Amino acid sequence: MMGLLRTLSFFARRKMHRLPEVSFETRPTDVGSPALVNQVWEVAICNATGEKVGEAEYGLSPRTDQVYVHRLEILAPVRRHGYGLAFLLMLHRNYHLPVTPIAETHDAGPFWGTVRKLQPGGLVVMSSLSRADWLDERARWRCLQAELPGSSNASPADQDVGKP
Repeated sequence: MMGLLRTLSFFARRKMHRLPEVSFETRPTDVGSPALVNQVWEVAICNATGEKVGEAEYGLSPRTDQVYVHRLEILAPVRRHGYGLAFLLMLHRNYHLPVTPIAETHDAGPFWGTVRKLQPGGLVVMSSLSRADWLDERARWRCLQAELPGSSNASPADQDVGKP
């Protein structure tokens, strides 16, 4: 068992040293939407020359205890070159939280499985949530947030304007 862990650790370190140079262009999606509990970010993943090689969407959980990856797409000609892993490691460096894929596709299963197994740089990837589970969780948090005093997501109609 210990030998297997050393082997996995070796492959994770080797993969991290071979990652391509990347840059990220990030912008918020649905700015000001009252339907969002937490902001979702859209990311363009670019190579060293600034050419776009992929796209992703992510957001923090309402408790800010994990990062949800809603979408991670790398262009077919550059898949298996480390761009997806570089994106996940950027999330890990910025947030220091476990990553949870939302609606993990069958085609992406091997990628997510490998990242879960190798845990490069201490990155932790949780089991995927289905889109329905994520929507249920978001609805629960939206209801809880609306009940909190001073909540920014409560509409003016929900607030007692006439009370002192």
